[in-house]
Amino acid sequence: EKLLLTEVLNERYNHQKATICIANLTLAEFSTVMGERIVDRFRDDGKVLVFDWQSWRGRPQVVTP
Repeated sequence: EKLLLTEVLNERYNHQKATICIANLTLAEFSTVMGERIVDRFRDDGKVLVFDWQSWRGRPQVVTP
Protein backbone atom coordinates (compact mmCIF):
# COMPACT_ATOMS: atom_id res chain seq x y z
CA GLU A 1 0.00 0.00 0.00
CA LYS A 2 2.77 2.40 0.94
CA LEU A 3 4.67 1.54 -2.24
CA LEU A 4 1.58 2.11 -4.39
CA LEU A 5 0.82 5.42 -2.68
CA THR A 6 4.45 6.51 -3.13
CA GLU A 7 4.28 5.67 -6.84
CA VAL A 8 1.07 7.66 -7.28
CA LEU A 9 2.47 10.67 -5.43
CA ASN A 10 5.75 10.52 -7.39
CA GLU A 11 3.87 10.35 -10.69
CA ARG A 12 1.71 13.35 -9.75
CA TYR A 13 4.78 15.26 -8.56
CA ASN A 14 6.70 14.52 -11.76
CA HIS A 15 3.77 15.75 -13.86
CA GLN A 16 3.31 18.84 -11.66
CA LYS A 17 -0.25 17.91 -10.74
CA ALA A 18 -1.90 19.38 -7.68
CA THR A 19 -2.26 16.93 -4.80
CA ILE A 20 -3.97 17.31 -1.45
CA CYS A 21 -3.17 14.86 1.31
CA ILE A 22 -5.31 14.77 4.44
CA ALA A 23 -4.31 12.72 7.48
CA ASN A 24 -5.19 12.39 11.14
CA LEU A 25 -1.51 12.41 12.01
CA THR A 26 0.97 14.94 13.25
CA LEU A 27 3.58 16.03 10.74
CA ALA A 28 6.16 13.89 12.56
CA GLU A 29 3.87 10.85 12.44
CA PHE A 30 3.09 11.46 8.77
CA SER A 31 6.83 11.73 8.03
CA THR A 32 7.42 8.43 9.80
CA VAL A 33 4.62 6.64 7.94
CA MET A 34 5.21 8.09 4.46
CA GLY A 35 8.89 8.89 4.62
CA GLU A 36 10.75 12.16 4.53
CA ARG A 37 11.09 12.12 0.70
CA ILE A 38 7.31 12.29 0.24
CA VAL A 39 6.91 15.00 2.87
CA ASP A 40 9.71 16.97 1.21
CA ARG A 41 7.90 16.78 -2.13
CA PHE A 42 4.75 18.18 -0.53
CA ARG A 43 6.82 21.04 0.86
CA ASP A 44 8.33 21.79 -2.57
CA ASP A 45 6.17 24.60 -3.92
CA GLY A 46 3.39 23.54 -1.57
CA LYS A 47 2.02 24.16 1.87
CA VAL A 48 1.64 22.09 5.00
CA LEU A 49 -1.39 23.12 7.03
CA VAL A 50 -1.71 21.88 10.58
CA PHE A 51 -5.13 21.90 12.22
CA ASP A 52 -4.44 21.02 15.83
CA TRP A 53 -7.40 22.39 17.73
CA GLN A 54 -9.77 20.28 19.81
CA SER A 55 -12.44 18.25 18.09
CA TRP A 56 -15.92 19.74 17.90
CA ARG A 57 -17.48 16.29 18.15
CA GLY A 58 -17.09 16.10 21.92
CA ARG A 59 -18.39 19.58 22.74
CA PRO A 60 -21.69 20.01 24.59
CA GLN A 61 -24.69 20.54 22.34
CA VAL A 62 -26.59 23.79 22.74
CA VAL A 63 -30.29 23.46 21.97
CA THR A 64 -32.26 26.62 21.27
CA PRO A 65 -36.07 26.67 21.30
